[in-house]
Amino acid sequence: MNSLFWAIVVLGALIFVHELGHFLVARWFGVRVLIFSLGFGPRLFGWKSPKDGTDYQVAVVPLGGYVRMLGEGDEEPVAEEEKPFSFSHKGVGPRFAIVAAGPLFNFLFAIVVLWMTCLIGFQELLPVVGSVKEGMPAARSGLKSGDRILSVEGEEVSRWETMSARIRASSGEPLRLSIERDSKLLELVITPVIEETPNLFGEPERRAMIGITPKGDSAVITYGVVEGFFEGMRRTWSVIDLTLTTYWKLLTRVVSPDQIGGPIMIAELILADNGNGADYAGPDGTAKVYQIAYTDLGAGSITTVTLTAGSNIIDTGFGRLIVDSSTGSYSFIPKSQ
Repeated sequence: MNSLFWAIVVLGALIFVHELGHFLVARWFGVRVLIFSLGFGPRLFGWKSPKDGTDYQVAVVPLGGYVRMLGEGDEEPVAEEEKPFSFSHKGVGPRFAIVAAGPLFNFLFAIVVLWMTCLIGFQELLPVVGSVKEGMPAARSGLKSGDRILSVEGEEVSRWETMSARIRASSGEPLRLSIERDSKLLELVITPVIEETPNLFGEPERRAMIGITPKGDSAVITYGVVEGFFEGMRRTWSVIDLTLTTYWKLLTRVVSPDQIGGPIMIAELILADNGNGADYAGPDGTAKVYQIAYTDLGAGSITTVTLTAGSNIIDTGFGRLIVDSSTGSYSFIPKSQ
């Protein structure tokens, strides 16, 4: 039940922020919004504004939402006196802004939430050595299980991620590591080896390695207001970069379209989490906010609907990419401007 609750919270936040972006920018440009809906299907409850006529509603199926604007479809002709308030009768600029506002609000929301979460604190993996692979540079240099790495080349490292990134960034040159062992400070010089390992997408990649794994020790790390903002920006950019890279891998057929998912997959992942999200953040509940931000960000850039016919429609906000899972072929249909 707890996981179901958080699935609804995450999807609700995702949908609300995305649709709010479309809604606010549409209103800014004088477009009449007929319906603001959280969810699809029959209307459960809502409120219709007597001032502007917008029907704010919650529908039965919570896996989506929409903003319906006057003149958005071709079902009914727009009366002459209504054309100034019609989406289809606005210029290219306003229409582009309205369409792009949803993903943009997702990005901004992710930055703000991650910033706030940085102030509360993240449960971070500490740079404490777990196992040392025999025959690798770490073992040859005397690094032992339980050692805590304090700095790499004079750069302080408080997280395993930072330490690992610093080692990977080297080109195989000797690295000076300051470590703590049994309350004593030691300094070791380790020369990484360059090995070919599979990356996130299964492609071979050459990386600098020293042959260690984390012990698993963790601690809540908090950030100051300014530092937290930039850390939130960094984490947001890392997700944007991963999303765009995945999109490119899809287009170049490195990633199968079957691995792409939308709101239903998001709900499945949250439900599969079984409440273990607290592994990612300090105070209980922070992890769920963290999930909201990342999920919101990913879905803000690409929303995918999987069809039973074996094809995928990827709505980029500027058009639809249709990918045939059986043949790997794809075509792009731009939205009318």
